[in-house]
Amino acid sequence: MTIYLKTAQRRSLQKLLIYLDNFLLPCIQNGFIIAVSGGPDSRALLESIALWPHRNKSKFVVASFDHGIRGESAQESYLVLARAKRLGFETFYTQRVSQTYVGEQELRNWRYHELKKISQQTGCKNVVLAHHADDNAEGFLMALIGSGGGSFGAAIKNYTLNQDLNLIRPFLCLSKKELLLFLTLYKKTDFFIDNSDESQQGQRAKVRHGIVPLLEEIYPNIKERLNFFAKNQSMQIDLLEEQAKQLIFFDNQRVIIDCRAHSLVISSALKMALSKLFPKKDFRSSKNTLEKLVLRVQEYNSLIESALDPSIKCSKVKQMENKKYIFSGVVGQIVENKLVLSLICSDQ
Repeated sequence: MTIYLKTAQRRSLQKLLIYLDNFLLPCIQNGFIIAVSGGPDSRALLESIALWPHRNKSKFVVASFDHGIRGESAQESYLVLARAKRLGFETFYTQRVSQTYVGEQELRNWRYHELKKISQQTGCKNVVLAHHADDNAEGFLMALIGSGGGSFGAAIKNYTLNQDLNLIRPFLCLSKKELLLFLTLYKKTDFFIDNSDESQQGQRAKVRHGIVPLLEEIYPNIKERLNFFAKNQSMQIDLLEEQAKQLIFFDNQRVIIDCRAHSLVISSALKMALSKLFPKKDFRSSKNTLEKLVLRVQEYNSLIESALDPSIKCSKVKQMENKKYIFSGVVGQIVENKLVLSLICSDQ
């Protein structure tokens, strides 16, 4: 029995180490900030990096962020950082001053601001996050039901840039069950459970604990299937973005997008343009307006190509070109086969 447990331990750890090799080794020269909470996902990340054979080839520090919303979060951060210190890591703890919930995007901005300060202090340019395959599955399902899910439910990427920080997610091919198995076999189960998550507070928690279990009763491998579609969506978006780049022209505080393309490509170009104008802003709350704007562009293109009487067509074209769409500091307008986005004000 003991031999079996040792073999099971080795195999469960080996899965994690393979992905650490794949995604951390190429960036090993620039140091790593391991972002942890008290939960099982980030605990698996912390424990596996501590056992990673290449750990001593680079600088690693551990950071925990207390949003100041849950009363127990400070204690959770203290205990997980105490564990990190026992594992030999330098640690950083940051607590948010305000005690009010301001929305996930604002909390995310605060975390990245604090990560930037830690990066400047330590010289580490990489941030390692514990996202896994189940996060992709949940994100895709959230997009389907219209409650979030990022870019139409596209899978999270292993590498993304946030200003000059390189965000690395090595475990996107692993499920939460695989991370929990590793922790269980290594007897590291003193992680914390977020009660607000368990009680389904918030959209993702409702999907995770309410909708997904119901779907699993019908199709036990639903998470794997949703994750597949999320990855497929990500690949399609990458292809659309390559085409969208050809449509965009930046002119001072304006962006001009050529409308003579498929609506999916125009939609991608619109998102890219807004990200360029406002790199720190999250436009998910403007999704309905953006979708309406793309629909209007599609209708405009159909009108231009229609066989209507020239006088009627001219009147309708002018009517559509006079329509303005205002959202999140931008005014959008269709002008002669072009979608023009102009800043309402530059103080963003």
